[in-house]
Amino acid sequence: MKLIYVANARLPTEKAHGLQIVSMCEALARSGADLTLLSLGPGDSAQDIFTYYNVEPLFAVEYLAKTPQRVSTPAAFRLRQLRFSWQVWRRLWPDRRKAVVLTRDELTGWGLSCLGVRVFYDMHGFPEHKRWLWKLALRALTGIVVTNHWKKRQCQERFRIPAEKMMVAPNGYDPRLFPVPGAGPAREDLRRALGFPAAKKVVLYTGNFYDWKGVHTLGKAAALLPETAVWFVGGSEEEAVKFRDRYRALPNVRVLSYRPHAQIPQYLQAADVLVLPNSARAEDPRFAVYSQFDTSPMKLFEYMGSGTPIVATDLPSVREIIDETTAEFFPPDDPDRLAAAIKEVLENETAAKLRAGRARERVAREFTWDRRSGRLLEFIRTRIQ
Repeated sequence: MKLIYVANARLPTEKAHGLQIVSMCEALARSGADLTLLSLGPGDSAQDIFTYYNVEPLFAVEYLAKTPQRVSTPAAFRLRQLRFSWQVWRRLWPDRRKAVVLTRDELTGWGLSCLGVRVFYDMHGFPEHKRWLWKLALRALTGIVVTNHWKKRQCQERFRIPAEKMMVAPNGYDPRLFPVPGAGPAREDLRRALGFPAAKKVVLYTGNFYDWKGVHTLGKAAALLPETAVWFVGGSEEEAVKFRDRYRALPNVRVLSYRPHAQIPQYLQAADVLVLPNSARAEDPRFAVYSQFDTSPMKLFEYMGSGTPIVATDLPSVREIIDETTAEFFPPDDPDRLAAAIKEVLENETAAKLRAGRARERVAREFTWDRRSGRLLEFIRTRIQ
């Protein structure tokens, strides 16, 4: 099957959406698709996409702009989106009746569908505004991929999208990044190489420092865990500096900025506890909804794949993936209960390791990129017959 992935993004990028797009392109190609990635343009890295993300060069890449315009306002973003859509429409016009497109960009997808292109939309955020416009756009598409059941219900109830037009496919992970115990470097060697303290347990968070990620809940919990090292790895250098300054008074807190994704599995497997502290609140209410119901966090699948015990916020979006048999939960935005959950895991290692083992087995069975791509290709074949 010939498939075109349309990405309104500069690639490669440090942002998680870039990893998701390229991981899916590799997995779709590995599953048999003859795939071309149409990208807005190159990112800031001197490395090509395949080297940057450490994926196999199984698909073609076309940049529609050599030096895409940077944007800093919503109006500028929409203008760039319109320009990108026009470039894609012009590129696909000659083959519009034969083309099959997968995209995360709703505007481009809608426009292509109006031209007669068969478009599948990978929805990663349910729309909170201009829903009348979204209803028109989504109903015109050939198929919609949603990352959890909440989004599917919302599409059915608010937009009257038929169930058969949708497929639920959570995000995934690459099991090749996590060697089975005993196959990779010894854990003690990893800890030394990463600078983890030898005499302390290490609690780890990886990802950005946005408020809805719940990082401040973990920061406050660190004050209640003075004998435990609490590490934060991720985000821009500017974000890391601000976060580091805020918790400067806590000697057990260590904050590192962005690390290449290929290094993250080492951090995950070297830690003693991994924390997913997503918040039920946010300065922007849209992100509170996103955190509670909408997100399908890629870090959670990688946490599970690492085999390290997990402590996670008790939110519906998280409960779609894990339960009490695979993780320890705490109420959102409660530093005291988070600290207590971390202590429970550290003090009951046998039970924690059993849960971590079940999480590793489940994610390898249900949530790999290969499994997601295989199901997606079958869905596409069914819809275009």
